[in-house]
Amino acid sequence: MTESSPDARVIEKIAGFFQDSRWLQGYVRGKLRADPAYRAVLTELRRRPQPVLDIGCGLGLLSFYLREHGFAEPILGVDLDGSKIGRAAAIAAREYEGLRFSVCDAREVSPDFSAVVMLDVLHYLEDDSRRRLLEAIAAKASPGGLVLIRNATKDRSLRYALTYLEELFVRAIGWIPGGGIINFPTPDAVASAFRHGGFAEEIRPLWGRTPFSSHYFVFRRIGGDSE
Repeated sequence: MTESSPDARVIEKIAGFFQDSRWLQGYVRGKLRADPAYRAVLTELRRRPQPVLDIGCGLGLLSFYLREHGFAEPILGVDLDGSKIGRAAAIAAREYEGLRFSVCDAREVSPDFSAVVMLDVLHYLEDDSRRRLLEAIAAKASPGGLVLIRNATKDRSLRYALTYLEELFVRAIGWIPGGGIINFPTPDAVASAFRHGGFAEEIRPLWGRTPFSSHYFVFRRIGGDSE
């Protein structure tokens, strides 16, 4: 990606929303440049545009990225961190239409949306809470609906070890609020809720230029206009 490429210009524009914090500007630039999840989600949603629920939206970077690339469907971002939600909501009110942000625990979300996105959320949940959330999402998905999940998965690799250490670090510096558990799922623990409900399934590594053990899960409820 060159500095004059469309994606580079989008990244600089989004980073510019955080001019009050040089640290956040650097974080946003690095995140959007190195993390392939944003482009992967955009690719899927371009194929099947539909309203989106972004669970664990943080600063709203995915919503801003989608808007800057022409995705016009309504998006609701939810996150437990009120300070991040406050920043996201203020930017959205100034810059975009059709974006909403709300403080909400992932375990209390009602996933009544055609498309649900979760990036790096599931390892904050205990096994039962994760299973109930995924089953609720699967049950609510309409024909043609999408569920897009990116999360590190548990294994014996060096990537997983580095992912675990990184999680300890972001908690130590306060980027992720609260103590809580660190409970990375296996791929089967993520996919099991979608394997008996008429979903097409794709699972692949998605770590890009990061050292982390990230995997991308795409579940599409069979049926609807997308067939």
